[in-house]
Amino acid sequence: LKQRILSHGSSKTAAEQCVTDVRALYQRWEEELDTANPVTYADLIWLLHYSNLTAEADKYAGWLRKLQRPNGTFKNVQYDISYTRGVGKIAEATAAVEATHDIAQKAFLFIRQMQYNDATLYHIPNALHHKFRHGFRHDVWNRDLWLDGSAHVLLAELRLLHFSSYKAHLQRCLSKYSAALKELG
Repeated sequence: LKQRILSHGSSKTAAEQCVTDVRALYQRWEEELDTANPVTYADLIWLLHYSNLTAEADKYAGWLRKLQRPNGTFKNVQYDISYTRGVGKIAEATAAVEATHDIAQKAFLFIRQMQYNDATLYHIPNALHHKFRHGFRHDVWNRDLWLDGSAHVLLAELRLLHFSSYKAHLQRCLSKYSAALKELG
């Protein structure tokens, strides 16, 4: 994004260019609405929110809420089965915006079921229990342990538990990023 802003050659500020790029991503999502993968566009919620595109953020959040099933997973036209990494990514993104914490919290209904604990390690050799315990299986059929899925879940949980400090840190980062781009431009 930084390179794109710097090479753009327009008179727009870095912040204005970022908002333009977020609007373009939102338009692409709208064009793909019937076939859009919620995992592919997961970060759009916080990009819209922190770009002050409130109406767009509300529409996108409404779309996510309609796709979310009672068990916390999301309807997805590309995959028949929900996988922990994808649900975790959506939880991570929606945990970044207070207005969508309900989506992230509901996603944890599914995520908790995918977490290995003493009761679900029966098929894992005892010598490997320490490697699997508290990790997340890929999905209901695939027992593989996926570390990147764990990363999304951890980030979501941290954002939910420490939202006010996360939000303050993110705002400081965005402010510094914008100031640095102004100096470079």
